[in-house]
Formats: sequence, structure tokens, C-alpha cells
Amino acid sequence: MGWDSINHARGTLAEAHSVHKTLLEDEANLTPKTVHAVALEVSEMLIRARDALSSAYDERAELLNEIRKLSAALEKRADITKHLDAYYLSTGNSTPTGEPYCLRCWEVDWCLVHLTRRSNDTNCCPHCDRQYRADMTPFDPDGDRTNE
Repeated sequence: MGWDSINHARGTLAEAHSVHKTLLEDEANLTPKTVHAVALEVSEMLIRARDALSSAYDERAELLNEIRKLSAALEKRADITKHLDAYYLSTGNSTPTGEPYCLRCWEVDWCLVHLTRRSNDTNCCPHCDRQYRADMTPFDPDGDRTNE
């Protein structure tokens, strides 16, 4: 999670700061070789902190993307209605119209994916490969449900 990465970076930076402070306080008593070794240690700490912050940034971007996706799904929710084993766009009175969307993709991923005709008896989701009986997921591009 992002907070773990941020807390790790904060801890690493605090440790690097403490080592740097100790180095400055004891610089007169340290050999050049020791100063160099401590400087390398601080550099490694800073690299770890940078990597942790980079991970946190990536996780933040993923979370923002998920928020956008869920917000869009919430906006679409009012225009979607379930009919038999699929979801459809709906008219003002919740009448399903158009081509069917995958039940699984909408309910699990909040993603609208049109089903495709695999055979006369089977429709399939191209995203999750879930198969549906054609009579339970009718294609109805004209809005006419008389074929059910």
C-alpha cells in the first residue's frame, strides 16, 4: 500500500539524517576512509528512500485510476439495467435496449464489455471469456424484445 512505501521512505530519510548529523558532529575524529564509508551508506539510504517514494507515486497513480474508473461506473449505473443474464443500456423507464454487456465484467470489474456472438447458442465476453446462453443474453440492436 502507498502508506507503507511513504512510511518506509520517511524512516529511511530519518535514519540518513541521523547518520549525517553524527558524521558532522564527529568529523574531526573520523578517518577519511570512515567518512567515505558513511557517505556511501547515506547515499544508499537516500536511494532506498527514492525507490520507496517512487513506489508510492506509482501506487497513487493506480489508485487515482481506480477512482476514475469507479466514478465513471457510478455515473453509468443509472443508465444500465439487468435483463436475464446480461446488462443493457436502458431507456428512461428502465427498459433494456441495445446489445448485451457481460454480467461478470460489470458486477466484478465495473467494466462494460459487449458480448460477442460465438455461435447461434452461445454469446461470449471477449474480455473475461465467460460464455452465456444466447437466449439469456439476446442481441437487440433495434430495441425490439419480441424474439424472447
